[in-house]
Amino acid sequence: MLKKGLSSIIVAYFACFGWSHVQAAETVFPSSGILDKPVSTLSVLAKNGDTRAQLSLAIAYYYGKGVTQNDGKAAFWATKAAEKGSADAQYVLGTLYYHGRGVAPDRGKAEYWYRKAAMQKHPAAQYALGAMYSYGDGVTQDYQRAAQLFGQAAEQGNADAQHALGIMYDWGKGVAQDYKKAVYWYEQAAKQGNAGAQYNLGMMYARGEGVVRDSKKAFGLFRTAAEHGLPEAQYSLGDMYFNGESIPQSKKEAAFWYRKAATQGNALAQNALGIMYMRGDGISRNDRQAFDLFNQAARKRIPEAIANLGLMYAKGQGTDKNYAYAYTLAHHAALNIKSAARLENELKKIMSPDDRTRAASLTIDEILK
Repeated sequence: MLKKGLSSIIVAYFACFGWSHVQAAETVFPSSGILDKPVSTLSVLAKNGDTRAQLSLAIAYYYGKGVTQNDGKAAFWATKAAEKGSADAQYVLGTLYYHGRGVAPDRGKAEYWYRKAAMQKHPAAQYALGAMYSYGDGVTQDYQRAAQLFGQAAEQGNADAQHALGIMYDWGKGVAQDYKKAVYWYEQAAKQGNAGAQYNLGMMYARGEGVVRDSKKAFGLFRTAAEHGLPEAQYSLGDMYFNGESIPQSKKEAAFWYRKAATQGNALAQNALGIMYMRGDGISRNDRQAFDLFNQAARKRIPEAIANLGLMYAKGQGTDKNYAYAYTLAHHAALNIKSAARLENELKKIMSPDDRTRAASLTIDEILK
């Protein structure tokens, strides 16, 4: 049942990889080198050209610490310090340009300042710049360059970069595929509490890639990442409880973890929990809940959820019976799901001429809007 995540989320300052799951920490600006002085003192020092005070003032304004939060002033003082060569300020300014905080969003300027900081071996900037290259976000996509930058930051102990480099080795992006190296870098990041790395390391153990297959270790890693709030791990943990993989089967625990992941928008968990509600399997049957969950997952184009939603419309479970909707959904999912193909054929036999006419003009987008 366990599958590698198809979506990737790098939660900080850049868009996602498309081949596996990564989770970065929220943007946290540097704390080392920051002057622990009142804002009034920092303002005097900053106006007199003190670079550390300028950076400290920028961060104070960004977070609203000791002063009213003001992105514009954060960008102003970050620019002052960045232009004087502060790598931390260059990283901060790159992030402000990436997000459009206090300045107009500008990928080109974000890349410029990240590159300036990366040239000074700033690990967070190396990671951020590597992410831009990995996705082609504001720059020409270049996996080799991304892997190089991730490697530089990973060697300095940056957990997000270690995780990202693990993914590069896992999937052979910008480097030769090497599961053992992927495991190594996932382990380094996982030790630092990176939930995405814990999850992906769990996947390596679940599949026996780069390590001896060990479902119990996979379970432990999924559990740790799930408790850190990672929806993919919560879904995988739910699967292990549902199927009784290396642990006693518990439909109650399965529903608990599916629900955790579904609440965060994980489509696979929404579909899995919907099935439990539809069948009354381990939880009280609730057709409306099942319908709503299938609908949410179907909007993310999960074939199984589209097929299940079609079945709900065909039977009038959790919603009014609608053969035209049911047929359109079943037809869409039929190439991937055998049960949808069977439903499509069954509906052909019972649909009225009006149903057929309506279905002929329907699109899946109209149903799932």
